[in-house]
Amino acid sequence: MNRLILNTSNGAYYQFNASNSLEQIAFPDEADIKDIFIVDHAVNIVSVVMPLKQDKQIEKALPFALEESISSDLEDTYIKYIGKKSDKAYAFIASKNLIGQFSKNDKIASVSYLPAFLPQTENGVTVVIIADTAMIHINKYMSFSIPVSMLEYSLASLTQDDESLKCIGICELTPNKKGEVDDLLLAQLQNLHLEITQLNPYAILDAINKVDTKKSTLLSGEFKRIQKKNTAKLNKFNGVVGLLITLLVITFLTAQIYKSQTDNKTTAIQAASVEFYKKLFPNEV
Repeated sequence: MNRLILNTSNGAYYQFNASNSLEQIAFPDEADIKDIFIVDHAVNIVSVVMPLKQDKQIEKALPFALEESISSDLEDTYIKYIGKKSDKAYAFIASKNLIGQFSKNDKIASVSYLPAFLPQTENGVTVVIIADTAMIHINKYMSFSIPVSMLEYSLASLTQDDESLKCIGICELTPNKKGEVDDLLLAQLQNLHLEITQLNPYAILDAINKVDTKKSTLLSGEFKRIQKKNTAKLNKFNGVVGLLITLLVITFLTAQIYKSQTDNKTTAIQAASVEFYKKLFPNEV
């Protein structure tokens, strides 16, 4: 199964090649089923204060609780509950139109939001750059995507609001960059006076490969992908079962016919013997 990275803003697909380097590709036409990982802000994580505690109750209440905090119409917004931390409930949101397009494509098995599943940097922020998009991951409840041009400003705001964030783990996955971050960008980030560590691209690849797409997929609710049965194998199996049943019925009927014929012959022999005995000994009957 292929795992593809997608930037919906420009329609660019990426895939790790045999040397584990990211390369831009066209959407493959072969029959392999694909897991899609969205990198841009077509998907977002939002939060709302939620007094409810049970997940089922929270899932039902979320659309109404989020109505005032999302910019799009509620009817056009896809919402998937992530979990609750302290007094806040967190959820993925996206356009229903976008998720609907994915759900209609039989070659797509799952769609996940990659920033939420990047490796976590202890006491810091994980940043992964692909082309003009920077993915930022603090934890599974706080992950988002921004243009690279806004990275310095966004990190400055984050670290100002949360003093526990003291370092940055950063990796450049843009094709032909070999994981190395642009020197000019590094110089800009050093103005934040945070410890900067360049992450190994293999760590990002490993994180992607470890994602349980059955749980992470946005193809849920009304867009849930129903796995189609292999009708060809099922029909073949049914044919074999039918043949076996037919053979059993024929065997049973043959045995019954043989038994009936044998009983009839036995009865006839017995009757003939009685008649023959009567003729030989007429006075004894």
